[in-house]
Amino acid sequence: MTPAGTFTGDVGIVGEKIAALGAELEGAKGTKVIDAKGHHVIPGTLDVHVHLELPFCGTVSADDYRTGTRAAARGGVTTSSTSPSPTPASRSARPPTTG
Repeated sequence: MTPAGTFTGDVGIVGEKIAALGAELEGAKGTKVIDAKGHHVIPGTLDVHVHLELPFCGTVSADDYRTGTRAAARGGVTTSSTSPSPTPASRSARPPTTG
């Protein structure tokens, strides 16, 4: 996916940056190749509206920092920003869980 749209082709990466996009790219001898045929390759995304441990109606949202950021990373989110809350929750404010 690019600003011009989608295409089927190769992504050349040098270090941790995209260095080339094209069809049938040739890497140097010994280049690591990852076959992503049949998959979508997208850059990491930003989520700037995240609610972690948000107090609401006498309870607290399900995700804390650890679980919320882990879930975001698994979904391809590389950067997140927690939305401010006028009354930040604390772990002690969480309702007890049952096992």
